[in-house]
Amino acid sequence: MKQVAAVFVVSIVALAAIVIYFQGGGTVEGNAPNFTLTDTDGNSFSLSDFRGKVVILDLMATWCGPCEEEIPHLKEVQQHYGDDVIILSISVAGSGDTNQGLATFKQEQGCTWRFAIDIDDVATKYDVMTIPKLVIIDKNKNIRFIHVGPTSSSTLIGEINGLF
Repeated sequence: MKQVAAVFVVSIVALAAIVIYFQGGGTVEGNAPNFTLTDTDGNSFSLSDFRGKVVILDLMATWCGPCEEEIPHLKEVQQHYGDDVIILSISVAGSGDTNQGLATFKQEQGCTWRFAIDIDDVATKYDVMTIPKLVIIDKNKNIRFIHVGPTSSSTLIGEINGLF
């Protein structure tokens, strides 16, 4: 019985490793699904509003430690590119975040980009199974890079540089 349990545990760990490996990131081609949300300041926006700009979707939740670890890296990207790159932090559906809680989180983190609650199935449209998930979208609204889990600003800058 102990051998069966051991094999089961090893199988689960191996399966999890495979899933994490293949979801970790990479270059992807395809159209970015549009969505419309309202940010924490009450302003409505759609992904299509940012045509002609590179967009980083930061799919996250305020209670997620690795999501919070991403913030300094996103700040570095914002400082590096300024208005040429749009960052949208979207608290995924089911996270339990409220608009006020998200606004407080944004202020406490010292972020200046848009934060919004996912009310348009963004998590479903972008196949979010784990957070944080970063999606880089080019100027023509094509998905060019996806990364699950924490990443560095140098990785993001390296991916974005190829889009200009």
